[in-house]
Amino acid sequence: MNDPLFPVRSAVIENTACDEDVQLAICRSPYKDSRYQLAQGENLSAKTIACLSVDPSPEVRETLAIQTTDPGTLALLVADASPRVRAGAAFNSLTTADQRRALARDSKSVVRGALVQTVTLDEEDLQLLVRDRAVEVRWWMACSLVTPPHIREILRSDPDPTVRLQAEGPAKHKWQVDPTDDLH
Repeated sequence: MNDPLFPVRSAVIENTACDEDVQLAICRSPYKDSRYQLAQGENLSAKTIACLSVDPSPEVRETLAIQTTDPGTLALLVADASPRVRAGAAFNSLTTADQRRALARDSKSVVRGALVQTVTLDEEDLQLLVRDRAVEVRWWMACSLVTPPHIREILRSDPDPTVRLQAEGPAKHKWQVDPTDDLH
């Protein structure tokens, strides 16, 4: 796994014979791109997941946080020191209600913004985030397909015009083409 050519390292990772020994060798390699690619993969051994969860690169840990199905690993990454990693964990649909509650109260807006984009939240968390101090969190909430109608209604009265515009929904934007229009 010390080949200087990325295509060679990538082929090893994609190979079906990439077993635990090979995965651990990749974890020890100096090539962040290879560890990142490995973190995106499936069928990782428990040792490999443990190794990637403490990788020195936040990008590798972020990718693992998004992908992991292991509850212990996800719990570790929800509490990671890097906001980037916690944001990755916020995208993971397997987070528990308690983990989502903690992420909704994270000090970094990038984490709260990630959380509102893809997972269904409890009403208490929705009410907190719909009034978030960071415009980008409310904007992402207005963009999200999982935002409930009653929250979208609150966002339509947001003090920020970009949030209000997003909360109106795509049908209100004149620059978008109606897919039901016959253009021929």
